[in-house]
Amino acid sequence: MKVLLAAALIAGAFVGRSAAADEPAPLTAAERRTLEEAARHQSAGLRLARRGELAGAETALLRALELRRAVPCPPELLIASHDHLASVLERRERFPFAVRARADSLALREKHYGPDSPEHGIGEANLGASYRKSGQFIESIAHYERAKATLSKSGDTHAARIAGIDAILAGLRAPLAEEPR
Repeated sequence: MKVLLAAALIAGAFVGRSAAADEPAPLTAAERRTLEEAARHQSAGLRLARRGELAGAETALLRALELRRAVPCPPELLIASHDHLASVLERRERFPFAVRARADSLALREKHYGPDSPEHGIGEANLGASYRKSGQFIESIAHYERAKATLSKSGDTHAARIAGIDAILAGLRAPLAEEPR
């Protein structure tokens, strides 16, 4: 009896360990097919976007995102789906939706990589760009400043990106600094 109990405890510990957050459960065949279908929609959406067929691109990229959300999906794929969709939405001047997609991407980056990671800083810059394109300059400045602070922690790796952010910030702040006549 003690041997069976010990075996059950060991098996339970092993099963519990395999289900840990750092070791995701293997995908089922149906989940793999869903992710493959999502990849096809993503590819089609990107092809359509390159050709300037933005309405079709938006539809395909939305479908890819829906499919990826429906199954266990690596965060990198979800982040890419949100960012590709946001780019198309920005080109279509559907700014509130683009900002939402960028904000979702940023939340995924923070959860997956951490708030001090360069990936999170890039997400902040992307969200800042969406706000800038939508004319929400104060929000834009706040995100660009957070992006710069986060990316500065990574040393010289992102020096060119930081210089670009500095130039954007200067351009955004200049009109705000001018006094009305």
